[in-house]
Amino acid sequence: MISTGGELIGKRLQLLKELAPAAARVACIASSQVWESYSSSAADAEIPPVFAPVNRSEQFDEAFATILRERADALVTEGSPIIYVQRGRIVTFAVEHRLPLAANNRELVEEGALMSYGISAAGLFSELAVYVDRILKGESPSDLPIQRPTRFELVINARTAKALGLTPPPTLVAIADEVIE
Repeated sequence: MISTGGELIGKRLQLLKELAPAAARVACIASSQVWESYSSSAADAEIPPVFAPVNRSEQFDEAFATILRERADALVTEGSPIIYVQRGRIVTFAVEHRLPLAANNRELVEEGALMSYGISAAGLFSELAVYVDRILKGESPSDLPIQRPTRFELVINARTAKALGLTPPPTLVAIADEVIE
């Protein structure tokens, strides 16, 4: 099993602040389960996020209303199946309301989010392949240790940055795994 721990939201918020320095009120769209695992580290973040919970598709309208009511000026997503399935809806909302969006995976950036920082899917799949191999060789899945991912990627959408009137700092561009032009 792979675990990411709670520090990713802090890192994602830090990177968002570098890309959108004027962001002062950030909303976080996440499932309640994911939020519980991240809320302790989020409380220590420079920009504590406003929680907009989504556990089911029909909760997105209320989450978006919360974001607008709380006057968020940026948006962060966390990883969960509901976020992934509804990523187009989230990106559309962020674009319509001109909210810089820091996502947990590159697919949202490819669809128009400002940036993503998260586990590298390629790295994750190779690590999972090792586990599958061990299971096929007879090891019990319950005996396999929990591991932390070791490969992360930063992707920046330069087109979105330009549309938002933002200029990615050269230092951030230099460390990015990819900049979408």
